[in-house]
Amino acid sequence: MSRRSHKRLKLVAVTLLCVVTLAGCTQEEQDRIKNVKPPTPGTPASGSDVTGIYRSFNLAVLQLRADGTYALIVKDSAATSGQFTLSSGQLEVQSDSCGSAVGRYTVVVTGEKKAGKAKLEITPTSDDCARRKADLTAAPWVYADS
Repeated sequence: MSRRSHKRLKLVAVTLLCVVTLAGCTQEEQDRIKNVKPPTPGTPASGSDVTGIYRSFNLAVLQLRADGTYALIVKDSAATSGQFTLSSGQLEVQSDSCGSAVGRYTVVVTGEKKAGKAKLEITPTSDDCARRKADLTAAPWVYADS
């Protein structure tokens, strides 16, 4: 094999290796991105518009799941979970820790439609459960790159 052919073969092999490596990385990145669906700014029409993991500036985590359940973890407070519904920006929540009390809130998405930029602004309408009300409305909830 000539020196020139050897160089070409080596170049083809390196190029092929780079393409395969980048394709693998690209697929992994695409899979990660499929899981990240920041909410669109405005009034969310339904729960599916805001599903995901949110963090607040006071180190709390709120996960809104597609099945209508949620988990809320707040520093210096017991973790809670329950059910939620959302229709035309009107959020209703129930949790075991609050008994039969139903919390009602208004939800608006602000910021950019990007992880780390989209924010849930939750404003109480009525909730007899003081702890839940305080935890949900203490700070804006920022969509996390989950």
